[in-house]
Amino acid sequence: MKKRFLYLTIFIFSLLLPLSCEWAGGGVEITGGENTECPLVNTVFAGEDSGGVWITVAFRDNTGAACFFAAKDGRELPGQPYDGSYDWTYSYDAKTKAGIITNTTGGREGFAPGSFQLTNTEKTLTFSNFGGAGELSLLRVRDADAVDEAVPFSDLDELQANLDGTVWAATGFRTKDWTTLSIAADSDNAGTLIVSHSFDVTSFLREYSDYSYSEGSGSGNLSYIGPFTVSGNTFTFTNFYGHGVAVPFKSMR
Repeated sequence: MKKRFLYLTIFIFSLLLPLSCEWAGGGVEITGGENTECPLVNTVFAGEDSGGVWITVAFRDNTGAACFFAAKDGRELPGQPYDGSYDWTYSYDAKTKAGIITNTTGGREGFAPGSFQLTNTEKTLTFSNFGGAGELSLLRVRDADAVDEAVPFSDLDELQANLDGTVWAATGFRTKDWTTLSIAADSDNAGTLIVSHSFDVTSFLREYSDYSYSEGSGSGNLSYIGPFTVSGNTFTFTNFYGHGVAVPFKSMR
């Protein structure tokens, strides 16, 4: 009887304890709520480095996976191959808003961006020494509810007759799949475009053709994905990967 009373007491006491969850190797603990996901989950940060290379970091899930994309336009981070995609793990402390991305779980080995700090608004992510190339700040383009935010980049150049050097991005057709389109700066009207997906951490080089542009609008075809139109600051696939849906992307650069 005493043992039963003891077990019952322990059970009741356990119900009174706050809910908690650890992530990324025990980097921090959240208590007192039902949502035990890391507050970085679903967020996406993007921007360009001092050399003009476009970089995206997407925090994908609660286990610590993150991914990285950059424009395949021939430019490189000093000492590192600077293109494609990476699958990383991270740890983050919600109290200090500081974290670190230290190692890769797949793909190219030996490269990770290192320590980072969020501002109090959580809209700017700054790496103290990104891959050994110095400080880098990225702006938030999607929030923790997986909702695309207003484009935070100002002074966007007016679109010229071709797409050279432009970047377009948004959550794609798949749930929570942040998709980035980076057009090579040295392409012509029948140029190349790197398509990056966060859901499976992949980057593919595609060719676009039949492109024409005049008076603020254009159209063309991207291999494998399908036809697209461009109007002002929106790049829209009219039949995204053949799924029968139109998916718009906003101009980032």
